[in-house]
Amino acid sequence: MTDKSEDTDEPVIAAALRLAAERGWHKVSLRDIAEGSGLGDAELRRRYACKMAVLLSHAQAIERQAAALEPPFDAEDSPRDRLFELLMQRIDLLNPHQAAIAAILRDLPRDPVGVIAAAPEILRLMAGILEAAGLPARGP
Repeated sequence: MTDKSEDTDEPVIAAALRLAAERGWHKVSLRDIAEGSGLGDAELRRRYACKMAVLLSHAQAIERQAAALEPPFDAEDSPRDRLFELLMQRIDLLNPHQAAIAAILRDLPRDPVGVIAAAPEILRLMAGILEAAGLPARGP
């Protein structure tokens, strides 16, 4: 069963990615995303504190999609190979949004506060990938 918030996330993420590809991430506002998604500005702002929250929602959606797939490796593969295969799987899931991802990565240095605020969730997602590969997710 799909969570109601996931139903709302899809058009928001789609609008954000489309706008990022068209304009560049730094030129996209939450109001633009609200208009592009069909969600009211007030509702979007209630759900997402900032544009980085929309990106994190997309990252979480990619992780849910990856988790629903068969592991892309054999149990006998080395930890390095398992990690490589898991990362490639996620790259494949991101591939349809190549232009948007490139625009976002190009513009992220303009938002260091947003990147710092997102760091805990990014680290949590990365730890999940390491654990899925059978590697420890704590320590250096």
